Formats: sequence, structure tokens, C-alpha cells
Amino acid sequence: MYRLLFISIVLLYGSDDVPLHIYMEDKILNNRKLNWRGIWEVEYRGYNYTTVDYKTLPYRTINWESPDSFYVGHYGRIYPTSIINPQTVSRRDGTGRQTLYLNENMIGNTYTIYGCVQGKRGLQKKIIL
Repeated sequence: MYRLLFISIVLLYGSDDVPLHIYMEDKILNNRKLNWRGIWEVEYRGYNYTTVDYKTLPYRTINWESPDSFYVGHYGRIYPTSIINPQTVSRRDGTGRQTLYLNENMIGNTYTIYGCVQGKRGLQKKIIL
């Protein structure tokens, strides 16, 4: 039996009306599903990374953030690191994929990810779904 991680995705919008659709598509492992509360359930199967997909306008910068972190040891010191990489740029067709870290210690908890598209006026205000 696999154990679940819960991932809450928050979309950020602003006055530029730049669309940003964030989802978790999985055609190979089939280990993700969207529950009735709008939270993604991800089965942990021993892999340390999963992905978050998005669709927006072409060549847009997407800023990512999460209040959740894990710890990395580097040269004898321990640093907190966000579970998601901080930035990506959408492809020519407006699609993209971002890496999300997970491990077996995260099982059973809910983690939040913020995605924000950078438009003409900079970062956008947030709306929580």
C-alpha cells in the first residue's frame, strides 16, 4: 500500500489578466489525483521528485514559492530549502513543468505551492482557491 502526500496549489492572478493554469498531470506512474477539496493526492512510491505542470502565455516568467521546506547539509551547515524551485519560463506554446521535492518523511502532510505569473506590471496579487 502506498502512502499519500497532499499538495495544495494556489493560483495567483492580477490586473494584467494573464492566465495561469496549474495542474499535476501524470501519464506514466498514475499516482496523482485531484480530490473533492481541490487538493492533489500524490502517492509516494520512493521517488524524491514529482512535477507540477502549468499553462499560460508564451515566454512568461513563473515565480514559485512554498512555506514548506526540507533541510540540506552543505559544508557542515544545515540550510532550509523550499520544496519547489523558485522560477521557470513557459515554452513557446505557453506550457511548462516545475520540479517539486518530496520524501518519505513528508507522507500524510499537506504542502502548499504558490504559482505567480509575472506580467507587465510585475508580480500579481494572490487568490486562494
